[in-house]
Amino acid sequence: MATGYVISLDLSDSWLHGSLRSNSSLFSLLHLQKLNLAFNNFNYCPIPSEFGQLSRLTHLNLSNSMFYGHIPISGISRLTNLISLYLSFNGYMKEGEFGRLTQNMTNLRQLYLDSVQIDSPVPTHFANLSSLTHLSFQGCNLLGEFPNDIFNLPNLQFIQLSVNNNLSGSFPEFRSGSSIPSIISNLMFLEWLDLLDNSFTEVIPGSLFKLPSLTYLSLENNQFTGYLDIQNFSNSSQLKSLILSGNNLTGHIPSSVSKFTMLSYLNIGSNDLSGKLNFGIFSEMSSLSVLDLSNNRGLFITNLSMTSIPPSRFQGIYLSSCNIKEFLVFLKTQGELEELDLSNNNIRDPILKWLLNVGTETLNNLNLSHNFIRSWEKTPLILPWKAMNTLDLHSNMLHGSLIVPSMSTTYFSISGNSLVGRIDPLFCKLRDLGYLDLSSNKLSGTIPQCLGRIPSSLGNLIELESLDLSNNELSGEIPQQLTGLTFLGYLNLSNNQLTGPIPPQAKKQGSLELGDDASCLRVTITQ
Repeated sequence: MATGYVISLDLSDSWLHGSLRSNSSLFSLLHLQKLNLAFNNFNYCPIPSEFGQLSRLTHLNLSNSMFYGHIPISGISRLTNLISLYLSFNGYMKEGEFGRLTQNMTNLRQLYLDSVQIDSPVPTHFANLSSLTHLSFQGCNLLGEFPNDIFNLPNLQFIQLSVNNNLSGSFPEFRSGSSIPSIISNLMFLEWLDLLDNSFTEVIPGSLFKLPSLTYLSLENNQFTGYLDIQNFSNSSQLKSLILSGNNLTGHIPSSVSKFTMLSYLNIGSNDLSGKLNFGIFSEMSSLSVLDLSNNRGLFITNLSMTSIPPSRFQGIYLSSCNIKEFLVFLKTQGELEELDLSNNNIRDPILKWLLNVGTETLNNLNLSHNFIRSWEKTPLILPWKAMNTLDLHSNMLHGSLIVPSMSTTYFSISGNSLVGRIDPLFCKLRDLGYLDLSSNKLSGTIPQCLGRIPSSLGNLIELESLDLSNNELSGEIPQQLTGLTFLGYLNLSNNQLTGPIPPQAKKQGSLELGDDASCLRVTITQ
């Protein structure tokens, strides 16, 4: 039945601009039940306390609308009929106000306060908001211990507490007198749990991995300890992303992790995990596209020669510091690989010819640094990866001539090897290159004049910000054309046999450190 009253108003993402004043006609719409002003530009004005006059509101969304200053708790807390409240990326609360905001909102289901500066503990009465389904406090500088009774709210579907470094807590204990943890019986609907960058401690209960609706779980960068208790659960798990990196987990990686058949992203790197891990378990995880086991120094991965991984499945593989001694044979079939990190291992093989055919259209990040690689099986003139951005080969034992990276490369480091010969003028065609480190080799000859030629053209390193050619056997004059590299912030030519004057721009703008003679030059340019 038509009443003539405005009961719903959605002006989200409407290019609204300017201050919202307390005398706005908006606050005369006393029958409003739903109001959405998200994603506008209110010119950093405060949130008017007059929102409290709209007592019939059930849904209020002011997120990302460039409000600024103190949030009027006395006004908004009067909206006791609210079902959803979104205030993300707007202002701050004063000490003690957080508890008053929602204490009378007994029907509240969705509360989003991301990047609101709260600077106080989470009120314990939140555990009484039994209707809550979504709770999001990302980057609020929450303090103290998180009330773990909140984890027992029966209707929770979404919990986002990431980036609150001073927020501590732990998961609820097992229910007294029962073999079934309370966390299972009370979180049946939980789909998303993110505790990234907090200070949660103690063990991760195995029951957490059994939650039937959970699709995303991130406990990254906390202080969890103990073993990974992944066992005795059904294959019906809905989990798609599991991120446990940056904790203090110990023991082995259980083979039962392969039962997460829907998992597409697995990151358990940077822990203290150890023991042998049969890489073959990942062949059973048909949806897995990103795998990160890096920086578990006691982990020994076996069965690397297996070929049963389906082709073109992986997008990212990160196995740094995993005691690997050979290249992974199954990589031959990973034609859509985008990122590969095998750094800080014990690989002594040459870089095999077939590796150059992996991800030729997609690979954009390759890190083989800190190994014992001596050579290429077949040395290419220019590397073939068309999408390459970051290529890191430093601190190996490579000898022979210097290869030229793909034309798309923005970061290239091959320092700390035993390369000889000249710097190929083809380097001058790397117009997107921002970081170039060829230091600590045995390169000889002159620095190519074209590296900084003016005027700039397709053949110049016009984006170069950092250039390190130190500790080689380069000779000739320091190219004055280097002054044409307008973005250059770091230049190190020390410990060569270079002669000639310091480039005038570097002399004018930079700070210099000279060795015993002018051939030892280190320049840091301050823009």
